[in-house]
Amino acid sequence: MLGVLASCGDEPDAPPNFVCPPASASDRAGAIQVAAGSGTALPLARAALVGRAELAGLRLAASIGSDGAVAALRAGDLEIGLLGRDLRSDEALVLRSLPVARTEVVLAATTTAPLPPLTASQAADVLRGEGGRHGLPQLHPIAREASDTAVAALSAAMPDLGAALSQAVARGAPVAWSDDELIEALAAQRDAVAVIDRGLLHHSGLAAQVLTLEREPSAPDRPLVPPSRLLAVAIRRDAPPALLRKAQALAEAMRQVALEGGAYVAP
Repeated sequence: MLGVLASCGDEPDAPPNFVCPPASASDRAGAIQVAAGSGTALPLARAALVGRAELAGLRLAASIGSDGAVAALRAGDLEIGLLGRDLRSDEALVLRSLPVARTEVVLAATTTAPLPPLTASQAADVLRGEGGRHGLPQLHPIAREASDTAVAALSAAMPDLGAALSQAVARGAPVAWSDDELIEALAAQRDAVAVIDRGLLHHSGLAAQVLTLEREPSAPDRPLVPPSRLLAVAIRRDAPPALLRKAQALAEAMRQVALEGGAYVAP
């Protein structure tokens, strides 16, 4: 984990408060505090730092993912984590989660052709690259790894869509291994479709359609609950009071930024 944190690389397009953290927590004693974690939470954190004196001295590192943030926090190598999921029961014994917002997990397509509302079975065909059987434009799936939080949320809520995405990967669909890679791939590929969360799509500025899902005609009374993911700030339960206050201030600032737009809801 230290290697991941210490080699996050250059970020030429990042704001001035975006830095690669030092090698260990002991090296940072008495210096700046570093927050790192989910690439989905980073845009909110960046916006939250702007003009807020209470967050002075807090720096953001390149994405190491939610799991990376949890591991670094538990090892004492990171002060504040940015999460794109709930804490698991064993993690909650050591860490405290400060919820920020929830954002819906959606299917987004980079096509200019109008797309009608789809049932889950039709959307599964689209993810497999078989939308043509429903008279839809041929869309090319771009996947994330199966452990990605958005994919996991989709698979848990709509197993058929998760299975369709796995089938697309087995057939050779490209896999993006980070949020930045996914956005770059979607921007470069016309008529592509991917699983992405609405908040990340909003902050990316990507011109993409969000597919609307509707109930299956065979089960009109079955509720259609779209999957969503939690964004949160995390900190060790034994963190000093000053650091806890900084994490709470960050979570509150991120929450304010999130709820200003339509891509997030209260946690």
